[in-house]
This record gives sequence, C-alpha cells and structure tokens, in this order.
Amino acid sequence: MLEYQVAGDAQIALSDITDSTAVLQAAKEFDALGREAFLAHYGFGKARGYFLLLDGKRYDSTAIMGAAHGYQFPEKGPLRAADFSGGDATVKTKLEQLGFTVESTPAAKPPASQPQYTSSSLQVGAVYTCEQIAEAI
Repeated sequence: MLEYQVAGDAQIALSDITDSTAVLQAAKEFDALGREAFLAHYGFGKARGYFLLLDGKRYDSTAIMGAAHGYQFPEKGPLRAADFSGGDATVKTKLEQLGFTVESTPAAKPPASQPQYTSSSLQVGAVYTCEQIAEAI
C-alpha cells in the first residue's frame, strides 16, 4: 500500500491526471484491498451514479480517480473527496478522455422535470451566506 504526503502549498487537481496507467494502478489496488477498505483508505463513500468499467468489474469512479492522482503524482498524493466532486462533467469526462468506459446509473442524474432541493427554506437563484445555509439545512 502506498503512503502519500502532500506538501503544504501543493496544488492538486483532477485535471492533472493524464496517465491511464495511474487509473489502472488504482483499480489494481482496489482489487487487492477490496471495495470497503479502498474507499475507507481514501476517504470516499460508495459511488451512486458513475462506475468505471474494467474487465467486467465496476469501480467507484470518484475514488479511483482520487487514488490515481496519487499514483501519477506521488509527491502530491491522492485527491480526497473534499478536493473535487464526481459526476458527469468531472470524473466521467476525465475517465472517458483517458479511454475508459464509465457506466451511468439512474441515480447519476435526477429527472429534469423533478428539481432537487436540500431545504424548503432556500430559494432557487437566491444568494446566501454560509451561516444562512447552515441554518436552513
């Protein structure tokens, strides 16, 4: 298992990943550790909407990309869940750019006709402070 240390001001980003081998290395570690241990090690929850498909297996795409960053850039380390968001415009797009197949499940996108809200006291289009959001949710 690899250990990483991130330098204090090191800038890390999902867009940095350009090596498909790093993704394959992360998938190999996923297989070796098992899903639960891999997700716990990198601090990710289970994927709900997007899965990397490799050799008939499904991998939690966001966690794989976080780990892949650490393989490509050991001096910067892996990305954590707080460093980036998964989804169609980020992880899915990046994996496809690297030549991988990503499966999108129905949970990946809410129906366009059914808006999703986190609080009935927040209004679409309004601007809130962090404190107002915390109170609302």
